[in-house]
Amino acid sequence: MDIELFGDGTTPERFEAGLREAAAQGFGRYWTPQVFGHDALTTIAVAARNVEGIRVGTAVVPTYPRHPMMLAQQALTTINDAAQAAGRPAPQVVAGFPVCVTNDPDSARARAAKDLALYGTLPSYRAMLDREGLNGPEDVAIIGRADEVADRISALADCGVTSFGGSAVGTRDERAATRETLIGLLS
Repeated sequence: MDIELFGDGTTPERFEAGLREAAAQGFGRYWTPQVFGHDALTTIAVAARNVEGIRVGTAVVPTYPRHPMMLAQQALTTINDAAQAAGRPAPQVVAGFPVCVTNDPDSARARAAKDLALYGTLPSYRAMLDREGLNGPEDVAIIGRADEVADRISALADCGVTSFGGSAVGTRDERAATRETLIGLLS
C-alpha cells in the first residue's frame, strides 16, 4: 500500500512548497482537496509542472459551480497527461484520513472534533458520517501512539486500499510525529 500526503493547496505557491518537501521525503503522491477558495485542478497544474518525481491528486472537486464542458475538458487533460506519463496504471483505491500521532488521544480527539467540525456540517460528509453511525469527523480520524497509527493505516491495505493519504492534525509536535510515522511507512 502506498503512503501519501494531503497538503495545503490554498495557493499554488504553498502547494508547490509542500509538494517539493513531500517529494524530497520520498512520498509518491501529494493531494489537495478543494473545499473553499482555490481551484484544486488549476493549483495542481501550476505547481506540479515544477516538481518531478511525485504524483498529485485532488479528492474533492465541486461540480455544481462548473460548466459541464469545462469540467470535462479539465478532467480529460488531467487524465490524458497522467495516463501518458504513467503508462495507464491500474485503477487505484485511495483513502484519506486525518491522522494524529499522540500520547494523549482523548485530547487529540477533542481538538480534532473542534478543528474538523466544518466537515460534519457539509451535506456529503454528514451523509457519510450518518451512514456509518459516527458523530463527527473526529470519529474517522486515525489517532493514537505511533505503533497504533501505523497498524491502523497498514490494515487499510487489507480492505483493498492501494494508496493512503494522511492529513496530519494536532499540535506542532503531534504533526511532526505523524509525519515521521508516515515516512516510516514508506518502506
